[in-house]
Amino acid sequence: MSPDLPALTALLASTDMLARLEKNHVRYDALYHTQLSVRLNDAMEELIEARRMLAMIDPLLNHCDKDGGECQVCSVIVCPHKEPLHFHHDGCPACETEPVTPA
Repeated sequence: MSPDLPALTALLASTDMLARLEKNHVRYDALYHTQLSVRLNDAMEELIEARRMLAMIDPLLNHCDKDGGECQVCSVIVCPHKEPLHFHHDGCPACETEPVTPA
């Protein structure tokens, strides 16, 4: 059984529910778009940071093949905690235990 849309609309209009629903819908849309915008901005900032890091790291990795790609000099330059084992094959001990604070 399908609802009687004209009767439902009249009922909503007569009880002022339609206006409240429309107002809430606008608020929801604004909130949704704000949250989406924040997520997109965060993703864009992460992408920009990743590209910046790659621009810094790629030359180091391409020119330096000391210690089988685990050069401690390059590690100290790249690691936010200045850990010499940043490029270690098991992962950076400092980055895994300490949170990285944004600059």
